[in-house]
Amino acid sequence: MSPIFQGRFTGKFRELKTTTKSPILIFSLALLTLAPEGRAQDISRQKIIVFKNKNLTAEQKQSLLEQAGGEALFAVDSINAVVGYFPYGMDKSLAKSSLVGSVEDDAYVKLMPTFTGSDPRGEPGEDMPWGVASVWAPDVWGLAEGNGVKVCVVDSGIDREHFDLKANIAGGKNFWDDPSNPGDDYQDELGHGTHVTGIIAASRNNLGLVGVAPQSFIYVSKVFGPQGFTSISRIIAGVDYCISVGAQVVNMSLGTYDDFEAFHAVIRKAYDQGVVLVAAAGNSSIFGVAFPAAYPEVISVAALDENNQPAWFSSRGERVDLIAPGVDVPSTYPPGSYRGLSGTSMASPHVAGIAALFLSYRPGTDSRDVKHILKSTAIRLDGVSPFIQGAGVTNAYRTLLMIKREERRGAIN
Repeated sequence: MSPIFQGRFTGKFRELKTTTKSPILIFSLALLTLAPEGRAQDISRQKIIVFKNKNLTAEQKQSLLEQAGGEALFAVDSINAVVGYFPYGMDKSLAKSSLVGSVEDDAYVKLMPTFTGSDPRGEPGEDMPWGVASVWAPDVWGLAEGNGVKVCVVDSGIDREHFDLKANIAGGKNFWDDPSNPGDDYQDELGHGTHVTGIIAASRNNLGLVGVAPQSFIYVSKVFGPQGFTSISRIIAGVDYCISVGAQVVNMSLGTYDDFEAFHAVIRKAYDQGVVLVAAAGNSSIFGVAFPAAYPEVISVAALDENNQPAWFSSRGERVDLIAPGVDVPSTYPPGSYRGLSGTSMASPHVAGIAALFLSYRPGTDSRDVKHILKSTAIRLDGVSPFIQGAGVTNAYRTLLMIKREERRGAIN
């Protein structure tokens, strides 16, 4: 992904020399980072507690945390969880309680942005990005444009006034500043979320660029701040928000190589409610597919370039499901501009956009069926391992064409 969580604390900075136009700058997180107010965010003293007993009240959960030396910061309702703060450590009795399913340390995570250019557009007017064209999205716009499909983007926010995006914004919340009381200011201070969202849903308005599903409704779940870091608990809260607004598709151009029970729990909850979950496979060809893309409920997306060659950085492994455009991909960027970026972060929203096209044509299709159809209609790259490409290159035309053929045969009502 143009970002991916770099595990826990590393405190390192390095530059990778590549064969592409630009070096990729990879930043990892120092041990201590300052919150927007200037106060140290001591996430190392936070715990994510998932309760077994769904009948416990908020007051009862707070009492249990207090007995263990902590206080509740905020709840994640969909998985019956509470994020707590324990300034002097947590009494082990809480983890052993029959009322508790799991207790995990919260953790910092850090984006790794990759920049490949400034404004990639050509002449004034509306350009067709190569990625949108290569997945054959324009070929199905006569049938579907994502009309009314709710797509929730868990990322760094959005440029709310960008003329290619603002018409499609349906709502959003900011979990970065205060996850206990998420506000409505989900303006993108980093740029990554704006770029990802533009790939999905930039409007067909004869200006700028156009996205894969230009009539989809975007819900913004801002979990990253201006420095490009966040916590696992914020991401969990961000996915929980997507569930609460009835999102049909969730895009997560993010990842971590640590597996968190609570993170998987909220992913399973969304999946069980029929949400199509799409995530970037990762930007490490060495370490394999990251979470949440590695979870079986999620469509894991690797990256390729304009010549249909797999990206050198793209993560690989048996959990890769599909491959999509992810090198020098042009899209929206704040403030009111455009930029080309590379990463599996850019590949994932192409697939999320196709899922939105599919659901606008066949509303109510179960997430399991969507995943199966997207994979069964992908185009395999010759001579490329399934560990690199999964089922192949995602293709909107083949996906909707298969549905139309099944409808003619009466296999789909």
